Amino acid sequence: MLSKHKKLTIGSICAAFMTVPAYSYADNAALERKLESLEQEISLLKEDLENKAVRSGESQGAIRLPGTSTDLSVGGFIHLEVAAGESGSGLPNNPGFAPSLLSTPFGEIEGRDTAVDWTARRSRLWLKTSTPTEEDRLNTYLEIDFYGADGTESFTHSHAPRLRRAFATYGNWLVGQEFTTFFDFAAAGELINFGGHANLVQVRQPQVRYTLNRDWGSLKIAAENSYEDKVVTLSNSVADTQKDDQKYPDVILRADIPFGDVHTSWKLMGRMLTMDNPASQGDVDDETLAGAFGSTIRLPIASNNLTLEYHYGALGRYVALSAHPDAFVDNDKIEAFNSWGVSAQYTHKWGGKWNWRTTAVYAHTEADEDMSGMPAGVAKSTSTGIINLFWSPMKSTSLGVEYGYYELDANQVGNYSVSRVNLSAQYGF
Repeated sequence: MLSKHKKLTIGSICAAFMTVPAYSYADNAALERKLESLEQEISLLKEDLENKAVRSGESQGAIRLPGTSTDLSVGGFIHLEVAAGESGSGLPNNPGFAPSLLSTPFGEIEGRDTAVDWTARRSRLWLKTSTPTEEDRLNTYLEIDFYGADGTESFTHSHAPRLRRAFATYGNWLVGQEFTTFFDFAAAGELINFGGHANLVQVRQPQVRYTLNRDWGSLKIAAENSYEDKVVTLSNSVADTQKDDQKYPDVILRADIPFGDVHTSWKLMGRMLTMDNPASQGDVDDETLAGAFGSTIRLPIASNNLTLEYHYGALGRYVALSAHPDAFVDNDKIEAFNSWGVSAQYTHKWGGKWNWRTTAVYAHTEADEDMSGMPAGVAKSTSTGIINLFWSPMKSTSLGVEYGYYELDANQVGNYSVSRVNLSAQYGF
């Protein structure tokens, strides 16, 4: 038999072994809890870093804004232009030109030599965003150039930014400031002259537009900002000072219908022309419903194309940068000033390593009113002839040279005409 002393010793050893696992299990549990907490902290830190990281977006060339589902794209171009105008023609720091300028101090000036102007203010910057929603993507577009307030040519040429386009699209809807629906991009062509040609629609304005896409093409309907840029009066007692007194938007309907490789566009516009003058300015309170229509046809010719365009009606400010008035007032009644315009534009791709190409265009507009009673200086007709050559010596660049001839027949005054040459260098990013 074991002695009492030996029994106590064995019992103490057994008790010690029994207590060791208990301490080990407790330590393991605490360690596991610490590891779990650390894993959670690492996961939260990783998620936070991912939210703050700049990543590629779903759209090509876009980045994902940190912490959002919105893609952001940035782009634009740097543009330098040199313009030489016969008879001192041209706006200061603005190489763009239109026939409507010919009868102004910036048109044909007798006794002046050719003047040359340099500017980079046509350079542009744009931002685009795209955000997914439950049903569709919400897209926005913002674009500026530098044709805002003129800068000084003395030292800095610091021209102010100008809002060009700012709109949002969702599904079939467009809301914001964009080119008028009456403008068909197919008719624009590649031109250096910022004023385009005599029959070109050159208007951007606030609007709400709905586009219906179908197998046969698309149908667009829009309500757009209304305004009368020029209202001539047949009586000196009436002054056109209340230009922005319209109540109703301009309503435009356009159908773009392709026939194989042939592009066609058909457009209608309704305008409510209004004059609401106080007694001190002629006391005219009248309005009239007016309209206009137009069509564009672009025909492929091998790898080249020919674009034909026609407009008629109360075109006013919509065509040729207000070459013709929007309306006239006779016997205290406002009436639409109707005019028409035609243009033919041919684009030829010469090809080659530098992608040589040429655009040639002739355009003409003419008043469809009895001009015998109209004030002196009102445009009876305008014409433009332009031909150019572009080439791209490297990716995203474009160099060009362009000759333009501009003509204006002013009522009771006579003909004005000038020739202009434009040079341009552009890099897109």
